Amino acid sequence: MQGAHTLVRGIGLSCLLALTGCGGGGHHAPPDTTPEAFTFAAQTNVPTATAVDSNTITVAGIDAAAPISVSGGEYSISGRSFTSVGGTVSNGQSVQLRIVTPTDFDATVEATLTIGGLSATFTVTTY
Repeated sequence: MQGAHTLVRGIGLSCLLALTGCGGGGHHAPPDTTPEAFTFAAQTNVPTATAVDSNTITVAGIDAAAPISVSGGEYSISGRSFTSVGGTVSNGQSVQLRIVTPTDFDATVEATLTIGGLSATFTVTTY
């Protein structure tokens, strides 16, 4: 009976090694939702009480949808409507910020966009 037991153990070990070798039963890396760094160019001498759009950035370096949020403004993903509600963004999509300047002259306003834990700020100053 020992021979049969050894045979079953040998087959079980062979199956485990085969599954591990082809990816089955192994560990998978968690999704990468932290994008490459991105920046927004500051704008100055902008009229008061005006909606101002940032440069467009393209999300890169993620392999799963990443959380996106904004404070102090709104964002648009790939030309869709601007929103201030959090959502998700995928690799290769474009993002643009929009803020409304204050009614005061020589005033600065900022909007900060966060994607997957990485943030950048868009700054606008009125004349």
